[in-house]
Amino acid sequence: MKKLIPVLALASLLAACGKESEAKMKSAASEVKTKTAEGVEQAKAAISKAVAEFEKTSDESLSKIDTQIAELRAKSKNASESVRAEIDESLAGLEKERKALGEKLTELKTAAPEKAKELLEKAKASLASLQKSAQDAIQRYQ
Repeated sequence: MKKLIPVLALASLLAACGKESEAKMKSAASEVKTKTAEGVEQAKAAISKAVAEFEKTSDESLSKIDTQIAELRAKSKNASESVRAEIDESLAGLEKERKALGEKLTELKTAAPEKAKELLEKAKASLASLQKSAQDAIQRYQ
C-alpha cells in the first residue's frame, strides 16, 4: 500500500500536467487563428489600397494617352495617303490596347481581393505597354 501512494500521486500529477498542456495548446491554436485572420484582413486592405492608388494614377495616364491618340487622328487627317494608312494602322492597334486595358480596369474594380492582386499586375503591365505604344507612335509621326 505504501508503494501505491507515490504511484497514485505521480499518476495524478501527470494527469494534471496533461490537462494543463491541452489547455495551453488550445489557447495557442486560438491565438494562431486570430493572428491569421488579422493577417488576411491586413493583406486585403493593402491590396484594396494598391488598387485604389493604381486607379488614380491610371486615370491620369489614360487621359494623357487619349490626348496622344487624338493628336494622331488629327495628323492622320492632314497626312498623305500612304502615311495616313500607317497612322490609321497604329491608331487601330492603340485603340485595341486601350479597350483591353479598360476592360481589365473594370474587372479590377469589381474583383475580390483574392483575385485583385493578379489582375492589378496584369493591368499595370497593360498600361505600361499602351504607354510605350502611344509614345512610339507619337514619335514616329512627328
